[in-house]
Amino acid sequence: MNLRKYEDIVSRLNTITILIARWGDREHQPVLERIISRLADANESRAGNTFWLGLRWYPILVLMYSGGIAALSARNYNSLATLLTTSLGNRATGQPPREAVVSTIQGILEVERAEMFKRLPGYERNYVPRSEYLLKTLQPEIDDLLFLGNSYEDLFDRFEVLFALTYADIEDRKGHHLWGPPGRFGWKNSHGAEMSPYHRLLNEAEQAGASWDPVASGLFAGSIDRFKEIADLYDKGLLSKLQWL
Repeated sequence: MNLRKYEDIVSRLNTITILIARWGDREHQPVLERIISRLADANESRAGNTFWLGLRWYPILVLMYSGGIAALSARNYNSLATLLTTSLGNRATGQPPREAVVSTIQGILEVERAEMFKRLPGYERNYVPRSEYLLKTLQPEIDDLLFLGNSYEDLFDRFEVLFALTYADIEDRKGHHLWGPPGRFGWKNSHGAEMSPYHRLLNEAEQAGASWDPVASGLFAGSIDRFKEIADLYDKGLLSKLQWL
């Protein structure tokens, strides 16, 4: 499957998402909501091959990553929260609303189970081929628009930590198994805390306390204590158990 076709289709929409996510104020958040929700409208449940059905979430994943990195580059956590938690539902199928990050991750997992990203040339030996592919693929457009330079990789990793922990928090509150996709930060964590984007983020949250921007934007139920709880459970239950060395 040529992912480039999906990327080309949403290219202009991706540019809009990047610009709004970085510079948009509260009044612009409904535009981000509509971008994500309208793109997801056609992704209602239906019978068929789970791989192809899951692949329909790839364009939203691209927008979520690009917009999320752009938002983090300006510390625009309102935009990040909008991209991750916009409510998606389909009244025609009777599905209850779900947060965008939940629907997107659960959809793209069907693609990962088929090891599609691992089959891409040059990614066969990667521990997290989806993350590595997106890191390389998204950089040119984001850099052209935002001139992030050497900060791009750090912002990418930071986004993936918040992406995983937001999913873990939402699913845990619903009584589901606590999990979130361990991206490149998971591999880096296995090389020690000093290289770990995960532990850098935790240290930042510890220092900022209740005023930490992600919780001030409403993520993690707006509670620094909730963030610490989820981050600790994720670290002990998943991250520290990864055997990637």
